[in-house]
Amino acid sequence: MLLLGGCSKSEWWVGTWRVDRPYTEQHMVVATPAPQVSNGTNKMATAMQGLGNGLAKGMLSLMMAVMENADLTITQKQFMLLKDGAGTAKDYTVIERPSSNSVILKVGNDVSTYTLEGDHMSAAVAGVSDAKIYFKRVK
Repeated sequence: MLLLGGCSKSEWWVGTWRVDRPYTEQHMVVATPAPQVSNGTNKMATAMQGLGNGLAKGMLSLMMAVMENADLTITQKQFMLLKDGAGTAKDYTVIERPSSNSVILKVGNDVSTYTLEGDHMSAAVAGVSDAKIYFKRVK
């Protein structure tokens, strides 16, 4: 049986993780602008999409700044976020296992999907379509 950070592979999310800012920035999803048509009817859609992309990047950057140098420790029962010696710990529940590489966790009132992508764990950013923040396991 393969062990990762003291847990079986079936509970790959258990362990201590830290935001990987360069990796997250490298993998930021930027939507492709809508194609322009000759009469210009898509100009507003293109402008709105550009605004949305800027907001998504800003929200992701803000989240990463808050999480920078913070450790996310997930045990078999608790979800703990610690930064500079202070933090929070909440019990969590596994809602669903859509695949062997993804898990949906309910932490307090928040429900999020975490996915193992190579040696990184990704989490969707709430309210930002297709944006993910990536964590690397702390050794």
